[in-house]
Amino acid sequence: MILTEEIKRIKSTEKEARKFGIQVGLVFMIITLILFISDKGNSHYFFIVGGVLIILGQLFPQLLIIPNKLWMSLGVVLGYFSSRIILFVLFYFILTPIGIAAKIFGKNFLEKKINIEKKSYWNIRNNHYNKSQTEKQF
Repeated sequence: MILTEEIKRIKSTEKEARKFGIQVGLVFMIITLILFISDKGNSHYFFIVGGVLIILGQLFPQLLIIPNKLWMSLGVVLGYFSSRIILFVLFYFILTPIGIAAKIFGKNFLEKKINIEKKSYWNIRNNHYNKSQTEKQF
């Protein structure tokens, strides 16, 4: 299965664990700041968790290897399912109605119908070739 292979490829080194501890700890500190400024309760819990993560990230990153692996695995699983849900919604709720409407109004985007009376399917362009069009294409 593709999902298990992707989870196996997650880097679980001390360097990655250190980055994980510092980044997630800083996010918890930002949440603490927001809760403190908005005068909401329980901001001290976020402060403690953020501080512990930052300290562990700096001093003992090997302790954060497993939480980092679990966190990244959760991200892989969520990404796997959310991408399929987004593509499902895009296809069935956006592209399918466009296709049905085009069929109702007789629009043929690809012009695939065979016309026996036509001698050629070549589309003639009316604009003339200019050398400067190919010099700087991008």
